[in-house]
Amino acid sequence: MLPPIDHDHLLARAPDSAVSLDRGMICIVIPSFSLPAGFTQASADLLLRLSPGYPDVPPDMWWFSPVVR
Repeated sequence: MLPPIDHDHLLARAPDSAVSLDRGMICIVIPSFSLPAGFTQASADLLLRLSPGYPDVPPDMWWFSPVVR
């Protein structure tokens, strides 16, 4: 799962977040992630998928629900 320092930081910043494993990927859901002005939503649920090599491999996949433009 997440390294302890990352897990602690995540819980401090997003206490409602959830972390799980899916086919070797670390999946993090941050509900109601605040977005800056100019997007179609003020907030959206954010899904981050981290490669098995994390933290040596940086994050490169994320999705919002609902769709953000």
